[in-house]
Amino acid sequence: MCKDNVEIENFLASKAVALIGVSRNKQSYSRSLMKAFVDKGFEVFPVNPNETEIDGLKCYQSIIQLPDTIDAAYIVKRKELAIDLAHEIANKGIKKIWIHVINVMLSILRIFAKSTELP
Repeated sequence: MCKDNVEIENFLASKAVALIGVSRNKQSYSRSLMKAFVDKGFEVFPVNPNETEIDGLKCYQSIIQLPDTIDAAYIVKRKELAIDLAHEIANKGIKKIWIHVINVMLSILRIFAKSTELP
């Protein structure tokens, strides 16, 4: 199996996933992604600072409010926000991260080089 496939499988082996940037818009990519994770049996923790619930799931206003049991985070935000969010995720102790916008990957790799697994 190629290295990328192993890393993807490693991320998908997580059972508790924070989804950072879930939109209020029911037609958005992030809502479709959230539904796909839920349908596949993942425990999903949506994060949106303006919501308390999305599709029946408790929504967290910030990464710091997430439970400590989460081992993976998926960022669906503008690239300008990804680095700061990656810092917050690392500080929270979440070990796996998937970033939908990859334009800032080198900076994020440096943040996570010692403590995290990147797909």
